[in-house]
Amino acid sequence: MAKSSKMRSTKSGLPPGTPVHLGKQHSTHTEITWYRYNHDSLHRDTFIDQWPTGRNRDSDDLTWIHVQGVHDCGILTALGNDFDLHPLVIEDIANTHQRPKLEDYGDYLFLVVRQVVIRDGSEELFTEQFSVVVGPRFVMSFQEGRDNQLEPFQKRLDNSQSPMRSKGSDYLAYELLDFVIDQYFEILEHFDRIIDEIDDELEMSPSPLVLRKLHDLKRELILFRKSIWPLREVLNHLERSPTALILEPTRPFFRDIHDHTVTMFESLEIFRDLTGSMLELYHTTMSTKMNETMKLLTVTATVFLPLTLITGVFGMNFQHIPGIEWYWAFPMLLLTMGVMAGGMYLFFKKKGWI
Repeated sequence: MAKSSKMRSTKSGLPPGTPVHLGKQHSTHTEITWYRYNHDSLHRDTFIDQWPTGRNRDSDDLTWIHVQGVHDCGILTALGNDFDLHPLVIEDIANTHQRPKLEDYGDYLFLVVRQVVIRDGSEELFTEQFSVVVGPRFVMSFQEGRDNQLEPFQKRLDNSQSPMRSKGSDYLAYELLDFVIDQYFEILEHFDRIIDEIDDELEMSPSPLVLRKLHDLKRELILFRKSIWPLREVLNHLERSPTALILEPTRPFFRDIHDHTVTMFESLEIFRDLTGSMLELYHTTMSTKMNETMKLLTVTATVFLPLTLITGVFGMNFQHIPGIEWYWAFPMLLLTMGVMAGGMYLFFKKKGWI
């Protein structure tokens, strides 16, 4: 549950490069997990609400630092100083409203992607910023939430036979991005399942609840599209970037996840078209049902209109009305009205109006 939320107006008047956390705060602590590893060994240290300054990237081991809880700008600044990160990078990490992007700072790359997951125990989509800094021998990743989404990835790193243990920082960055993007396929399966359920409900009995589900689905599709659309450009640029930080053997892997995003975007467009078609079908179905109801009411009113006229004439308060004193007047009036109503019903039935 969000603890607080800060908007962009909070930064008004501050100098460029001033880190201010913008967005929802999902955690009460900042947890930093520091991995130092090579093919033969792996060391892990965890720091809560602190970063031991003086640590740097001058090591033969590969370093991965994962930060959960980017609301503490003091810790981010200390970490950035140790790794010579530009103040604008720290500012963008703390500002969790960034769109997916790639920036080349020469000695390192800065990437921003959106992590999209489904909340446990609900069908609600949750998106948050996932920032990655890739250097020659280090990778840093940042996210605000502490939902253990990266736990399977961390277990893969524990395996000494994993390719991550013998490859460079560019491959580790690829594995991180691939792990995040693979979660997108779960979202697409979620959309596919929801669309099938709504389609079945539309065929059986359309209701206002179906309309609400369609609008919720449309909103989630827009949210997902905002996360995946700019990511295609980021991965395409990353694959073709002349930077020496991405080695040639790793570029095909980035090309592969770029192809994944293209495929997912095509599926997303199909889902959007299906959602639009189902919205049109819903409105058409409801309009047809309304027309059927109005036709039935019109026919009913038409049948009773002459009967109302007859009862109105014989119900007037005049003293002398022809036939009013006849013994069989009332039964004959009812019989006449019944014959008229039955005749009109048969006429409408023959015309196919009812």
